Amino acid sequence: MNFQTTLQGNLEFVFKHASHDVKFAGDLAELLDKLRSTRKEYCKNMVKIAQEFQKHVENECLYGTTKEAVTQLLTSVFEEADGQMKTVEVLTTSIDNFKSKMKEVEKSAKAVRQDAENKIKDVEKCKDATKKERDKFVKCHKDLVSAESDIEKGKANNLIDKKIKSLEEKRDHCKEKKEDQNKIYTNSVETTNKRIKHFFDVDQNEILDCYNKFEVAYLEAMKEILKNFSNSLASIPEVVKQSMDKYNEKASSIDPQKDIVTFCDSNNTYCHTPTYLPLYDADGLIIKQEGALNARRSDDPKGMERVFLTCTVIKDFEAEGPEEMSVKRGDTVIVSEKHLSGWWYASNKETAKAGFVPMTFLKDTN
Repeated sequence: MNFQTTLQGNLEFVFKHASHDVKFAGDLAELLDKLRSTRKEYCKNMVKIAQEFQKHVENECLYGTTKEAVTQLLTSVFEEADGQMKTVEVLTTSIDNFKSKMKEVEKSAKAVRQDAENKIKDVEKCKDATKKERDKFVKCHKDLVSAESDIEKGKANNLIDKKIKSLEEKRDHCKEKKEDQNKIYTNSVETTNKRIKHFFDVDQNEILDCYNKFEVAYLEAMKEILKNFSNSLASIPEVVKQSMDKYNEKASSIDPQKDIVTFCDSNNTYCHTPTYLPLYDADGLIIKQEGALNARRSDDPKGMERVFLTCTVIKDFEAEGPEEMSVKRGDTVIVSEKHLSGWWYASNKETAKAGFVPMTFLKDTN
């Protein structure tokens, strides 16, 4: 079953249907374009949001497995967005190909329709010409009837033979003219009917065959774009799953206890001890110092090592007691005592100050 066997005599319907096909294809392409653009914008927004939050991850106090999980989350977002953008690129190519194919179909259909309309006009011209010949034939017949009526009236009114003869000559002339016009009209009908038959049997079938091919091309293009769109959308969950699997693995590996150890190791200041008030004598000299200072400085030779080291301060340290010394990153100090408590006794020549500094804040430059 095809257009030739089912739509003969319905060319106008076929033309309208083809126009509807083209319009629907345009509407579908517009829809897919909007869906593609929305997906593209969604990916851009995902990346933008993740990039903005990434600054917080770099600046905030995240550490250990928790930081790894959050970092992987952002990486997964970037991977998902990248995967979806590749899908968008495939959709863009598919939509462009669909538009191109439909333009070719539309262009070819217009050319065939123009040729068909010209042939239809040719048939209509034949019909109009035949109608004119028929009108002439009818007029000849009326003229003959009128001439015969005049003869009858003349005879009834006893017209002279000469007058009657003149009317009879006129009648014979009308009769001859009618016969000639009848032949012309008959030939015109036969010619027009042949043209109609040729249009119906040959021209129309050729037109319908062309439109049948256009319909197949249209449906094939529809099948291809819908299948490509479906496959592209179906690939998105897989892209998301792959990126999220990596994130889930990191999230499941968060170890709070391990992170606490990591945090303490990287931020160890060896804990400040309480600062007690010293005991002064009447002259203002310290005669006894409890707690903090004694905790840092040991009288046990095994707990203290006398050294002479030049060290660079690697991060700022604010003193919280009179026995401690504040230092700034980049300062150079001379260490004279190393204590097992983790506190080193140092002096700063530039400020002429001395005191205890946690060893983790210093780097030996010797």
